[in-house]
Amino acid sequence: MFRGEVFAYPCTSRKKMACKPVKFFAMDVACKYWPYLQRGNERCPELQDLLSMKPFLSVFHAKAHDFKCEVKWSGAYQEGAGLTLGEEVEQCNAFLSRIAVTTKHMSKAGRTDMLTVMAMCWNQQKFNNLASTLACRYQKATIALQRQLHNFEAMKTEMAVTDDQLEGWITDVNEWAEATTSPNDADVAVVARRIEELVTKEVPTSL
Repeated sequence: MFRGEVFAYPCTSRKKMACKPVKFFAMDVACKYWPYLQRGNERCPELQDLLSMKPFLSVFHAKAHDFKCEVKWSGAYQEGAGLTLGEEVEQCNAFLSRIAVTTKHMSKAGRTDMLTVMAMCWNQQKFNNLASTLACRYQKATIALQRQLHNFEAMKTEMAVTDDQLEGWITDVNEWAEATTSPNDADVAVVARRIEELVTKEVPTSL
């Protein structure tokens, strides 16, 4: 990819999923995509329903982002996300990597066909194992939650911390993570918005 992330692609895909009860959408750069969507919604009200989904920055990708970005967007801190990682593409790539020793000797057409068949196999495998996978994930998340709650209560007792103090700390951290805009960032945002407006005007409305 020569242009980096193209936000129009996930926007179109999410538009097709908007009619379904989807709570989160996971993305490697959700922290950049969400402001783009909010700006686009100002000029395209038909995208309003996309704002009902919560942005979920992939857990492992969040580790490579700024810490404020991780605190604000990471799926690890999203209420209701359980132990979801949001790294579906990477898991699929790991599955496809096992045929690299074979596909590297194939022609371009043969390699494309093989990767397509394997991707279809991956999707079918997920579909077949969906019920058991969800049950196992729910059980793991429940056990992990109980363990963390036990450790949490033990730590509160050890440090003599009250619930009010904890709420204050959480508020402080969230406010710190939100305070990410500097004068330079504001200038960049203005330029980015202007570029988006110019590009929108140049794109033909019909072919």
